[in-house]
Amino acid sequence: MSMPPSYPQPPADQPPTPPAYPSAAPPAYPQAPGGYPPPPVGYGAPVGSQRNMIIFVVSIILLVGAFLDLISAFGYFAASVSSTIAETLTISHGMLAVLGVLSLVGVVVMAVVGIIGIRNAANPAKAPLLVVLGIVLIAFGLVNIIVTIAATRLGAGSVLGLLLPVLFLIGALQMKKAAAAQR
Repeated sequence: MSMPPSYPQPPADQPPTPPAYPSAAPPAYPQAPGGYPPPPVGYGAPVGSQRNMIIFVVSIILLVGAFLDLISAFGYFAASVSSTIAETLTISHGMLAVLGVLSLVGVVVMAVVGIIGIRNAANPAKAPLLVVLGIVLIAFGLVNIIVTIAATRLGAGSVLGLLLPVLFLIGALQMKKAAAAQR
């Protein structure tokens, strides 16, 4: 019977030493407190600027609304060529076509403002641009209310269409105020 090979053992009065790294090079990334690696570069908002959530959320809703208005615009155009629908709604064919064109313009405005709002929700330097876009949204909403009242005599529901533009403008003014405070 042979004995297994003996490995060097530390003296009994010293604790065992942990094994060394396979190479002498330090680890690929420095350890963060708690032993977790730091997050990859490029994730999250830059330090010092925080995303304005009002602008961000309203911009997302504007993009969704632009898609729904695109469907609505095609509905206006389809109704403008159908005499049965126009007679049922008691709206002229020309007015339905005008509503379709205004709806398409609204789609473009809402989509552009939504994209710019999402991209610049964390950029205080773009706050003046966002304020101007908020004013444009409110102006377009007022025109939409006037045309809707003139076309259908129903305007109470259209007033709710000003809610998102007003919220967008409030968020832009908050961002502008915060940008002025940082200077």
